[in-house]
Amino acid sequence: MKKNSPFMIAGVEVGQLNAMVKNLMIKSGINDPVELIRLINSGELFPICAQKDWIRIGGVFYFPVSSSGLSGQQWVQYFEDQKRRITSDVSEILLSENFEASNSIYYIALIPGGFFSDRNRVVRKIWREAKMRRFALPTLEAICLIREKFSDDDLEEMGFNRVIALHKPIMNVDNEFVYVGTKLIFKTDGLGSYNSFGIKLKRRDALAFIVKDFSCNR
Repeated sequence: MKKNSPFMIAGVEVGQLNAMVKNLMIKSGINDPVELIRLINSGELFPICAQKDWIRIGGVFYFPVSSSGLSGQQWVQYFEDQKRRITSDVSEILLSENFEASNSIYYIALIPGGFFSDRNRVVRKIWREAKMRRFALPTLEAICLIREKFSDDDLEEMGFNRVIALHKPIMNVDNEFVYVGTKLIFKTDGLGSYNSFGIKLKRRDALAFIVKDFSCNR
């Protein structure tokens, strides 16, 4: 934009300007269009764009989630109250000492599976990419908070079918390593789990990590 341009709206039709002012009047509750324009020009009123719950930088989705310190038991009860089925593996993990509650704010990054070719969309290479970006592996608490934040429709808007949390492998009572993935966590069935060697990642998967040092200037 050229600040010294004498006429900024040369290509804007009168009807478009009228519609804009009318919409601003409705949203601001100001009934006098002259007063509305005066307030905007003086800086006393500043229209802002509607904000989403996330921002997208370089193709990666970023957003915060805030913990209220719920225990694993309380999360299990929450998902049950929401009519979301919890598999026995996941319930076992949330109720175990592996779950650590906090009162933290996490900044989450979702890397689209499409960032990787079908051949390279494997855990080892995804972890390597996350490390290069200074992302940390997600905690069990963060995974629950992600599920609480987004609906299925939210995910569809972002272009995802599911979210996969590639955290550090956790051993269950059968001495099998499992991942608490979100193949089902964002669906009506509830939470799902994966065997560490059985994860098949897809282009429309979102790969969840924690951002160590978040900045909008990434």
